Amino acid sequence: MSFHKSILENSIFRPLTVISILLLVGGLITSAGHAFLLLFLAILIIAIYALSLFYEKHVDDFLEVSVTQKQQRVDPGDTSSIELTIRQKGILPLLMGKISLEMDDAIELSGGKMHRRRERTFIEKPFSLLFWEEKTIEFPYTAKQRGVSHIRSLEISLPNPFNLNQIYLKLEDLNLTEVVVFPKKKAVHNLLLQQPKGKGEHVTQQSLYIDRARNIGTRPYEFGDPFNQIHWKASARTGDFQVKVDERVSHLSRMFLINVKVTRGNKDAFEDMIEQIAYLAFDATKKGIPYSLYINILSMNRVPFIHQVEGKGEKHLGNTLELLARIQGGTFTVPFENMLNQIISKEPLTTDVIQAGMDHPDYGYYYRLFELKGSRVHHLQHEDLQEEGVAADGSFA
Repeated sequence: MSFHKSILENSIFRPLTVISILLLVGGLITSAGHAFLLLFLAILIIAIYALSLFYEKHVDDFLEVSVTQKQQRVDPGDTSSIELTIRQKGILPLLMGKISLEMDDAIELSGGKMHRRRERTFIEKPFSLLFWEEKTIEFPYTAKQRGVSHIRSLEISLPNPFNLNQIYLKLEDLNLTEVVVFPKKKAVHNLLLQQPKGKGEHVTQQSLYIDRARNIGTRPYEFGDPFNQIHWKASARTGDFQVKVDERVSHLSRMFLINVKVTRGNKDAFEDMIEQIAYLAFDATKKGIPYSLYINILSMNRVPFIHQVEGKGEKHLGNTLELLARIQGGTFTVPFENMLNQIISKEPLTTDVIQAGMDHPDYGYYYRLFELKGSRVHHLQHEDLQEEGVAADGSFA
């Protein structure tokens, strides 16, 4: 493990070194009665000086710092802690030291300080560590807002016990842990999602499609019922023909299209949009509805924008919330119309297409193409995220 080391020298010890040299010279030229004492003092000061140099050079040779959890996922308002372990595998102790930790302000370190201008949270704790010893230091925190908090600075400061110089060890590899703070979930009440259209796995009372593998009972035979649907065991038991009753199924799916292009002064509106998407993703997961997510942030992968393929379940939701926690407005983006065009030409039909973020009348052409494919387009709009000519309901003024 590598540290960047710096030394703050004590102004007293350097003159003592000069004095030791004078004592050594004086001991060599004075009478025998005082020579032994002067030589002893000179050698003692030189030995201390040598030990101080050795300590400063090698104190971090076998020093290690690690974090128990590489990643933590929390919701705003949750409390947890970062457990940082310091190991000294060498023979040099670390006495009366301090360890300081600075992280992004998506969390707030308990008992620490907030640097508003730098968007950091900072805390300092004392510790001591003997040779061949290991200690775990706990840094409690409270999740404050959506985002990802990384370690931005981790520094150990300690005095040199031999010359009182101050040693600063700044850890160079800060990729120890991260805290992902999920977005809040803001309820969306005025979004009328479309009824199922295609064959799939979701049970419904209105679909034309039937899953033959999901038998839920029998009913009396009626004229026109297919012969292969007769339930022979039930018919033999009742004495009349009985027909299998199977569950009706349909395909429900959602597609979220997020335009992260924003203008200045609308951070709150952007956060509202993220919280609404988080709510709708949670709602889809609760109802067992698969969904996909597309964000017009530039990506270096085969698909030139960030996306999450269609899926469902708790794990899929967790990945969605983490993705939403990481995105920021105003980053390098792909033109939204380019992303819409590629999705229309390559992605399968979804029941509902939900557009969020900045909208523009020029996008209407692509929304009509979605509707021609059988999807229904919804708009999650906030007045502060709209360009001129776009109404609050997503229609074009």
